[in-house]
Amino acid sequence: MSVCRKDSQDLRDHDREKLASTCIDARSTRILITHGTDSMIETAAYLSKRVTDKTIVITGAFLPETFKATDADFNVGFALGVLTTLSVTGVFIAMNGQVSLWSKCTRNPDTDMFEGTL
Repeated sequence: MSVCRKDSQDLRDHDREKLASTCIDARSTRILITHGTDSMIETAAYLSKRVTDKTIVITGAFLPETFKATDADFNVGFALGVLTTLSVTGVFIAMNGQVSLWSKCTRNPDTDMFEGTL
């Protein structure tokens, strides 16, 4: 299901509210969201305030799937594995083989990588 197809730099709170409403209305208690890396943490923070009874894993890619050396396939596969094994509700970010609770995740300005802990 596609909720919003925008560059993550262009996302605003009304877009995040639409995403939150879709998550709330979903019958599933486990939700995977693909998202641009520029505002991934901001969206995770927004969702954490609105969706409290589900497990949400957000992932993305530094290179889009159209590039040969993309990390998209790995990150989506990793995020699916994380989603099926987490036993707690909350909003998590899964990137580059690491999973973090959104509130413990930062983006390192030197490496541009997401870092954090559960």
